[in-house]
Parts: sequence; structure tokens; C-alpha cells
Amino acid sequence: MKFIKLFLSIVVVLNSSIAIAGNKDIGLDYNLEAGAQSYPLGGLVTAKAGYGIPLWESNSTDEELFWKYGYLRPNIEINTAGVLNRGAASLEFYPVAILGLVGGAGFSVRNSSYYSDFNCNDVLCNETLTYEFLRARLLGGYKSFLVSIMAKHEKFKSKNKIKPFYEEMSYLVGDIEGDDLKTLNVVAGIKLSDRWNLGVLAIFQNFIHSENNNSSMFVVGNYNEGFWQGSLGLGQYKSSHQESNCAAVVSVIYTGKKGLSLLD
Repeated sequence: MKFIKLFLSIVVVLNSSIAIAGNKDIGLDYNLEAGAQSYPLGGLVTAKAGYGIPLWESNSTDEELFWKYGYLRPNIEINTAGVLNRGAASLEFYPVAILGLVGGAGFSVRNSSYYSDFNCNDVLCNETLTYEFLRARLLGGYKSFLVSIMAKHEKFKSKNKIKPFYEEMSYLVGDIEGDDLKTLNVVAGIKLSDRWNLGVLAIFQNFIHSENNNSSMFVVGNYNEGFWQGSLGLGQYKSSHQESNCAAVVSVIYTGKKGLSLLD
């Protein structure tokens, strides 16, 4: 289900204010997200909240320099898919609004021993995982065009090292001793109007020790109206465990209060 999570972040990127100046709100921000995908079949609901703390801001009145500010943002995130529940806390550090680092930690509580593509007698499916992560993101834009590059490193551990573990967000199996998951996420988009956006995204993930991997490429359309966003993505997904197949992803996002991030 990590693809859904990544897809939701792409939707936010496509609807961001990186290509045009926007208002920045100090303090609390929060949103709710829901997504579903056809292959591999899954769904996810996410709640996020953070608190933006400004570090500096340019005094220039030039609208082309709207990105010249920096901030800290402690935040929490909760994900649920019924039999899967995750929580994470992290700290964002953006010395400038288009380039930043995020570090944090979380846990995943799994309550299912059935996944259609895996034999849970051979793979650890239903035990709690803990993880730590570091993420870097670079944003760039010119007029109505947008590019986002995100790299992420996650270190997973299972409570009992009795067999390789299934990491349900990436649909990949990690090494019995724990494993490190690397993710590269690239987005190119264009703002068609105040409400419509169109983009292409590519996602690549692999576990370092087990060497299992996945990749996906999608075309995404996004529509936003007030506090709401809706999106549809069509493309292809493949991994070490699943054969290449066409897939569709849909999502809805409600942003209750925007924050300092250009990705709001």
C-alpha cells in the first residue's frame, strides 16, 4: 500500500504552489487522505497533522522569490487499512522551501495472515514492524511547470527474527535480520488551470539486503476545489513478487488547514 501513500504525496505535489506564489500559514496544519488501487489491490486512509515554525523569510516583494524562506515542522501521521495500522512522527527541516530533509520513526501493527501474493507460512506477515527513516526532497518550477525529486531511506526491524518479513506498504519481502528500503520518486507536472493539473510519476523501490524491488510509472490527473482534491492515475506496476500489470489509483484529499510547506 506504499504506492497509494506515495501516490497521495504526488497528488499534493501536483497541486502545490511551487509554480505560483501562495499564502503561507504559520502554526497548525492538518489533512485527511483516502486512496485505493487496483493492482496490487489495496486501500489506505491517512490523517496528518503538523506545526510549522518559520526560521527566516526574504523581505523581497518579488513574486518570483516566494520560495525564499525556511522552516521547521514537527508532524505526526496515522495510516489505517483495517487490518493494518501505522503511526509515525517526524521533523521536517527546510533551510529553503524547495529543498529539505525529514527524519523520523514509526511502527506498523499488522493483524492479517493472508496476502494473495505471499505465503505467510514462509514470510512474517502479522508481526509488528518498527522503522526509522530519512527523506530528502527537491522542488523546482517554472511558470506552470513543476518537477519534484524525493529520495528516502527506511530501516525496518521485526520483533522476532524468525523468518523474512513482508513489508505491506511496498509489497516487498525484507531480510530476516532486518532490511533497508530505498525509494526514489520523480514527478513532472503542469498546471493546466486553477483547478486542473496533469503529471507523470515514476517510483522505484528496493530492499538492500534481500534485493527485492518494485517500479511503477503513472500518468496522473488532479482536480481541486476549495479544501478538496480528487485524482486518478493510470499506469503500470511490477515487482520481484508480482508480474507487470496495468493499474489504476484513485484518491481524495481534504486539507483542513494549510501550512508552511509548498506542498500544501
